Amino acid sequence: MKFQITDELKVQIGSNIREARKAAGLTQEALAEEMGVNKKHISNLERGKNCPSLAALMEINRICNVSCDQLLYGTRKDSDIPFLVRRACQLPDHQLAIYLRYTDLFFEALAEELS
Repeated sequence: MKFQITDELKVQIGSNIREARKAAGLTQEALAEEMGVNKKHISNLERGKNCPSLAALMEINRICNVSCDQLLYGTRKDSDIPFLVRRACQLPDHQLAIYLRYTDLFFEALAEELS
């Protein structure tokens, strides 16, 4: 099974890059200058016309002070994560095992959907 980077995925990653750049208070020109590329390259990334290389993602990560997960998957409400972890930790062992099994199934189905 070969992973395909779809146009939809490129647009989503581009949108995440735009959000990270704006949150860092940078213009496209400023980000381009920091990365050593031209503004058109940043514009093409943000519009999903081009897919960023791993090196570009890492550089945007460093400059905008965001995680690669945020660039690839978007923002998450930080308040949701501790709540979910707390709830899972409160489950009795047998229910936690069921929760983990269904979580695994969910992520497997999601991976199949993306392939």
